[in-house]
Amino acid sequence: MTSDRPRIAVLGEKFFPSRGGTSRVVESTVRALSDRYAFTVYCYPDPEARGLVPGVTVVEIPRPRIPGFGVFAYFFRCLLHALRSDYDLFHVHKLDAAFLLPVLVRRAPCVATCHEVPYLNEKWSVVGRLYFRVMERLFVRARATRTCVSREQQRHFRARFGVEVEYVPNGVDPPRIDVGAAEARLAGAGVDGPFLLFAARRIIPLKGLHTLIEALRKRAAPETLVVLGDESHTPDYVARVRALAAGLDVRFLGYVEDPGELMGIVARAETFVFPSEREGMSVMLLEVASVGTPIVCSDISQN
Repeated sequence: MTSDRPRIAVLGEKFFPSRGGTSRVVESTVRALSDRYAFTVYCYPDPEARGLVPGVTVVEIPRPRIPGFGVFAYFFRCLLHALRSDYDLFHVHKLDAAFLLPVLVRRAPCVATCHEVPYLNEKWSVVGRLYFRVMERLFVRARATRTCVSREQQRHFRARFGVEVEYVPNGVDPPRIDVGAAEARLAGAGVDGPFLLFAARRIIPLKGLHTLIEALRKRAAPETLVVLGDESHTPDYVARVRALAAGLDVRFLGYVEDPGELMGIVARAETFVFPSEREGMSVMLLEVASVGTPIVCSDISQN
């Protein structure tokens, strides 16, 4: 059966269902607009992907075995599949995948969305930062509708390249809160009283966890701090943070994948502390605000 809805391919992300950040934006967007557009989402294989959003087609491309360059190969395989398909529009997320744009614009109109300026993130090597600078130039020169998620990014592209990039802010859906799963996770970590919460998709320096722990050290009676996030991306930094937290009541609970469980922990927290040094437009911060948990965050323009 054919559909009269415009056919849109979504490329540049890897996770569907989402795992925070950009993938959360992608999932929210296709959920909100799936009755008007026939979306096809390219992603890593996941048993929950097909049927996650009714009416949304999923193309699962195998996860690369080699980190770093392997992601480039993943995007290239997405490109090859997309070129063999019939779409009315391509939506490419993230600067990582900007090299797809010069090819895709020859087939159909493109929307390109920048979620952050990656080379400002110190987690990347010199080679990685050079790659993102090249991708940025492809992004600003692409014959695509270019969008970004913060006014700060908009000013960056205007000042650096003299181009206008349309500001389209992120949004979030009303959250699902799984109180039972959250309480079980907290109980397993021995957390039964009030606590401060720090949460990020990845524990990396620009999220500012070290600043928060240094601040706790200066308090006469430091509170319990629960830390959520993937620790695998910057092991040296995580080791430094754990050493800094020695003697304090800091509980590292790892990455919480289930959104309901994550929001349950957010709802249970006394205060959410978000000391990030740089952001695109944080979906995590928007989700916490939607739950109503009090927030203390860094005074950067994106926040």
